[in-house]
Parts: sequence; C-alpha cells; structure tokens
Amino acid sequence: MWNGTLSARDHPLGFFMTFGCYGARLPGDQRGTVDHARVARRATVREPHGGLEDAMLAALRFAPALLDARRRYIVCESLLEVCRLKSWGLHAANVRSNHVHVVVAAAAAPDEMLRTFKAIATRRLREAALLGAGEPIWSEHGWTRFLWDERALVAAVEYVVHHQGPPLPMVPPGA
Repeated sequence: MWNGTLSARDHPLGFFMTFGCYGARLPGDQRGTVDHARVARRATVREPHGGLEDAMLAALRFAPALLDARRRYIVCESLLEVCRLKSWGLHAANVRSNHVHVVVAAAAAPDEMLRTFKAIATRRLREAALLGAGEPIWSEHGWTRFLWDERALVAAVEYVVHHQGPPLPMVPPGA
C-alpha cells in the first residue's frame, strides 16, 4: 500500500494521471465507473443502468463541467506552469472536453501532484473569469498509474498523445 514516500530503489519512472470534470462520469454511466475502494484490485465496476446515472445527475448541486477551447488552453498552460515551478518532468498531456491526462516524472507523492495540478488549473480558470467562485470544475478523485519501466512510460505517452481522438482546439482567453 502507498505510504506517501518512495525510496530511490522503488521510485517509478513516471506517473500516468487522469482527472475528470465535475459530473462528467457518474455512477451508472454506461462506460462503467471505478470503485475507489477496489482500485487496489484494479476493478472497474460496470453498474446496472436502471436510471442510476439519471438519479446521480439530478443530485448534482451544479451543472456538469466541461472544458471548452478557452478552458482547455488555461488548463494546459497551468500544467506546464506547475511542472516548471516544481521541476517535474512533463512527458505528455492531453486536455479533453471532460477530462485531463498527464504523464509526469517527479520525486513527489502522486496525490500531492494531482492536487497541485487541479488546484493551479482551478485558480487560473477563476483568474481568467472562466469559472465562477465556488463553482466546481473537477471530480473529487483522480486516477494514477505508476510507470515502473520505459515500456510502460512509452505506452502511456503513446496513449495520451495518439489515442484520445483528434486534437481539440485551444484558444487563449481574449483571443
């Protein structure tokens, strides 16, 4: 189990992280959802539909969040900013309409990295007036895979760069 520290002997080459937008993938989603209590067993749960997703959507306090071209630009820039400030090695990033993929190398706890990426992106979106005060943009959790060897690192970069569909436009705010 992860204890928040890594020794030099067991430090991965990188991390493949994914975090989604608020309300983007709810329990009952036809694509399945991850049961975070069972993540250690790598279990993806495909729940029966039976209106569960509709019920979860109705229970949201805010509308589901999406990343349009301006928001994607800000989020991408914030990922670069965090990596520069923290001296983390960014191998790949792909900001989609409802989720973000990042492949990064760092001697930091993955939970801290995920929180930092989400916090700085949120701050920059609010500064650009693209997100209201108190309005959520990210789902509560994220997902991290440890990349222990070069093959895993290359596969993660390949997936993030070439297997997410066509590139989505990004527009700087004010453009």
